[in-house]
Amino acid sequence: MKIVDRLVVKLINDGAIEEEDREIYEYGFHHGIITLINIICTIVIGIAMKMFWEVIIFMAAYIPLRTNAGGFHAKTQLRCFFYSNFLVVIILAFSRILAGSSILLVILSIAAAAIIIPLAPVEDQNKPLDEKEVLVYGRKARRVLLADLILAGGFKLLSFERGCSTVIVSVFCLSVFLVMGYIKNIMLKRKRNEAE
Repeated sequence: MKIVDRLVVKLINDGAIEEEDREIYEYGFHHGIITLINIICTIVIGIAMKMFWEVIIFMAAYIPLRTNAGGFHAKTQLRCFFYSNFLVVIILAFSRILAGSSILLVILSIAAAAIIIPLAPVEDQNKPLDEKEVLVYGRKARRVLLADLILAGGFKLLSFERGCSTVIVSVFCLSVFLVMGYIKNIMLKRKRNEAE
């Protein structure tokens, strides 16, 4: 991104950062801009679907869980952008449809927990995890899962059905991404073994 390059060059010229730290700052600014664009697009989708609070709840429930649990990742940032926005639309649509369907939401919660608890974290080939990271991220993912399920229960008690369903559908979608990532990792490992 040209804007990132210009910003980093200006910071170097002003003496705010060192030349040797250039790549770190370029990566950080680039990642920050992409994240900001994704958040803005997610909120716009929520507003367009007349589900502003639900999209805020989705981000609060999904992002920390995704960060710690991992799972399937797209090959390029552009694909990731389109997949992410499509996912937001799907989650909001299903949370609207499933609001008030208590039995189905309980089933989805149990299914998601049964996948996330043993599988998380699922690493990506671009970000392998060592044994310590697996333990730390796994523990954090299970804590976030528990917090999400408590949040969903709280919304249910408050009769905010869409809030409850948004959390549950978000958690369930994350569990699907874990399975997809797990299968992708098995297939990649098999290909590497066959190539040797």
